[in-house]
Amino acid sequence: MVRTIETNPQSLVMPRIISLKELIAAELAIELGFLSKKRGNHFERVIDVPQIESVARLDQISQNIEVPLVLKIWHEAMEYSQHSELLHALRKQELSITKVPAEIQAIFCIDDRECSIRRHLEEVNPNIKTYGAAGFFGIDFLYRGVNATYAVAQCPAVIKPNHVVVESRPTSQQDKKPGLTSKLDRYKLDRSSIMHGWLFTQTLGVGYAARLAWDVFRPGSSLLKISKLSEVDEDSNLHLLRVGDERTEDGRMLGFSHTEMADRIQGFLRNIGLTDGFSNIVYVIAHGSTSVNNPHYAAYDCGACSGRPGAPNARAFAWMANDTTVRSILRERGIDIPDSTRFIPALHNTTRDDITYFDRKSWERHNPLVVKIFQDSMKEALDRNAQERCRFFELGPGSDDKKASHNHVRARSASIFEPRPEYTHSNNLYCVVGRRDITTNLYMDRRAFLHSYEPQSDSEGSILLNILNAVIPVCGGINLCYLLSKIDNSIYGAGTKLPHNVIGLLGVANGVEGDLRTGLPSQMVEIHEPARMMFVIEQSTTIIDKSIARLAHLMKRTLDNQWVKLSSYDPSTREIKLYTKQGWLEFDYPESMSVPSAPSSQDIFVGCTNIIPVHLLVKRGQI
Repeated sequence: MVRTIETNPQSLVMPRIISLKELIAAELAIELGFLSKKRGNHFERVIDVPQIESVARLDQISQNIEVPLVLKIWHEAMEYSQHSELLHALRKQELSITKVPAEIQAIFCIDDRECSIRRHLEEVNPNIKTYGAAGFFGIDFLYRGVNATYAVAQCPAVIKPNHVVVESRPTSQQDKKPGLTSKLDRYKLDRSSIMHGWLFTQTLGVGYAARLAWDVFRPGSSLLKISKLSEVDEDSNLHLLRVGDERTEDGRMLGFSHTEMADRIQGFLRNIGLTDGFSNIVYVIAHGSTSVNNPHYAAYDCGACSGRPGAPNARAFAWMANDTTVRSILRERGIDIPDSTRFIPALHNTTRDDITYFDRKSWERHNPLVVKIFQDSMKEALDRNAQERCRFFELGPGSDDKKASHNHVRARSASIFEPRPEYTHSNNLYCVVGRRDITTNLYMDRRAFLHSYEPQSDSEGSILLNILNAVIPVCGGINLCYLLSKIDNSIYGAGTKLPHNVIGLLGVANGVEGDLRTGLPSQMVEIHEPARMMFVIEQSTTIIDKSIARLAHLMKRTLDNQWVKLSSYDPSTREIKLYTKQGWLEFDYPESMSVPSAPSSQDIFVGCTNIIPVHLLVKRGQI
């Protein structure tokens, strides 16, 4: 960890100068002092140290581990059978591609937890069409919130943002006369005073302890009245437009120019294939998570936002896409967003299955009837989503009561003794890059990352290249983290989260001592089936090959060495082929094998507590 910080100081939120050599010197000095105190200044040799030449170097040690053939065959057979469920369903379904503009459009993160909410939303209201993309929505920046002392990255870890966006309170709040609350806020800044420590531990601390004890034995569905890192003020101001050429101390720009905004909106819309046919309302829905007892909370938020909620990105995207100057630039580039179209930012809390809508003043009078239709549909979809999630919770109310299920997931997030506020990415298995039409009628049991892609508009594979360079490290990395943590949790995982303490905002350790733990705790992977991810690309193998040839070296090695699997779904012939380093293979599966079907999601998951195979969703009378 120290070596990583030394070679990449920006890996810390607040960079510090540190070196591995200095750390070893300090450690040896401490050990020498300890020995001198216990044994005197001239102590005898404690252990016999071997000659350095006799110690084998790491590169001289054989790393080839022989896996028993029967285990390898058994595991690959398990993976193939699960991957085949999706591939067979894709080929068997009655596919109809429609170009009719939707009444409402909603853009979600590709996160597999959004797979189910999108399905429920479209089942509740077929006039809503959903899209999927990386949850930072193509807007990369460092974000400094109202109460933050430093800026944090709101983009994938592989991207180094050059822009800073600052949040401030609304003018109406800033102009208020200072009262007791503001005086306390100013007082709380002086944390080094003796009076501050005594007051909070001896007086207010007693009240918090009593409240803590009450919440342990009588947990409620409401969160404690304290500000959490994952909460975002829905009425604050984001300073997005850059005025002048002022830069920060580290050379970053404050905000974006109109041209830079248009570049990001254009790239994002082309990536997901939404360049025309805009509806009057387009929702941009980020996701985050809220829980009281969870040292691993970052693993529950958006991976595309460096483990943080994506609300600032959704708000930034909506503001940019609504800006008239940005739209004029986009119109010159061939993307005509009608004046009647309004982008609305929101945040889906995946633990509580709640939704927060931002910047209401900019859209609350715009098409109020359509807004009401969407919000009612989303409310019902959230109830159903909570109902589906409760299948795996032993303390849940069962999956036959939507309202009781929703109340249960809210209570879990606020329960101080609950180590499983949600199961996050457990059982993630698929990543589909293609049109929503090919997965709309599939029930995939919350196991699929879904990235929108229009294959007909990408003859050279350049758009697909951008997508693969993002989804392979993000989705593939999540899948491998779960797979390895499940296979050997004591080595690749982190053991139980119950004794974990956060150490220096770098990681967790058992209690206050011990090494930093890698991987995921057992509570996040206990129901996970360890199988490698299958990427399904809706595109011809010829164009996919063009994209793979230009992939980043690490991404191509990931595919060639089968850390993740890749298949093609030809948009013209609907043929499916499997990628290997040597070339493409035909997907071979018995045509006589049937795919289970049902009229709706609720007909499938209600009463079921196991992982469910891929189903076809067909209307009653067509089964």
